[in-house]
Amino acid sequence: MKPAGFRFLKRYLARFICSVLPGSSLAPFRNYIWRVSGVRLGGGVNIYHDVSIWADDVEIGAGTYLGPGVILAGGKITISDSCDISAAVVIHSGSHDLGGSGRRAGKLCDRVITIGAGTWIGTHATIISGVSIGAGSVIGAGSVVTKSTLPNTVSVGVPARMVKILNPE
Repeated sequence: MKPAGFRFLKRYLARFICSVLPGSSLAPFRNYIWRVSGVRLGGGVNIYHDVSIWADDVEIGAGTYLGPGVILAGGKITISDSCDISAAVVIHSGSHDLGGSGRRAGKLCDRVITIGAGTWIGTHATIISGVSIGAGSVIGAGSVVTKSTLPNTVSVGVPARMVKILNPE
């Protein structure tokens, strides 16, 4: 196993190279760079040029789109096929246990985030550590998802709450 510093360097270089390759015609080359850095990508993934991927273990399913300014950070993040992640979304699987009064951010802990197939996450939404978003769901713009959602639902707000059940077709 390679040291964490090597993985960070690879991701840093990938982020830098991709940031200077704007335009949809260069998407396949950006995907190649992300794959070399250790990100697992399905076919037809479209990652905007200024996306930041710092998470340790990332898998992005076929046909998924990551918009401008998306940040993936922490430990394990799995995004299934055909998802649309809008601009400035933060998906962060890292957190801390509650520490003592001298330092409340205690021991670092990573909890897996899973995003089901066909999900649409609106701009500036935040997905917090340990959440699973059900397939076919919609997360409203600006929402903060702190708990898992059911498939085919619309969730909005801070914290996000289910407001609608969608037709699964």
